[in-house]
Amino acid sequence: MQINAITGIINWTLGIAGLGLHTITIRVDDGNGAFATQTYSLQVNESTTTNSLPVITSTPVFQAIAGREYQYPIIATDSDDDTLDYALIEGPASMTLDPTTVLLIWTPDSTDSVNVRISVSDNNGGVVQGWTITVLPADTQLSADLTITPQFVSPGEAVTIQVIPHNAIAPVAFSLEIRN
Repeated sequence: MQINAITGIINWTLGIAGLGLHTITIRVDDGNGAFATQTYSLQVNESTTTNSLPVITSTPVFQAIAGREYQYPIIATDSDDDTLDYALIEGPASMTLDPTTVLLIWTPDSTDSVNVRISVSDNNGGVVQGWTITVLPADTQLSADLTITPQFVSPGEAVTIQVIPHNAIAPVAFSLEIRN
């Protein structure tokens, strides 16, 4: 602990060893024999102000189809277990974010692309996620490409089939049917 003799400002940097109750006495001396003292107690507690910002772990859907409902379930976590608040910062006027279900819902009425930004915050700060939704025409059809590896197999060999959907508005359900 140091006191500046000119300004009277006290500087004291302490670590974990400095936790607890400290009795501090300050003495002011005029150099002619007169002095004054003041004693006070200072309680130093472990800092509880450290905060981790929320983390948005979900990935938004980047495409929508005109006339069909768009949904994005927002998933976020907070390592401090703070209560999270969700807000729609930017988006079309008809887009809504339900704070209870944390579901972003919108039905596009045109093929105009839109920018969207949401925020997730706790009492000490927050994060923003932004993306652009490309709106496809109402008559857009779902299609898929298949990649089969290897293309020729013998009985008992494993086959990998990768399905790549196009024009899909997530989530996409897959099913498998094997004949012969």
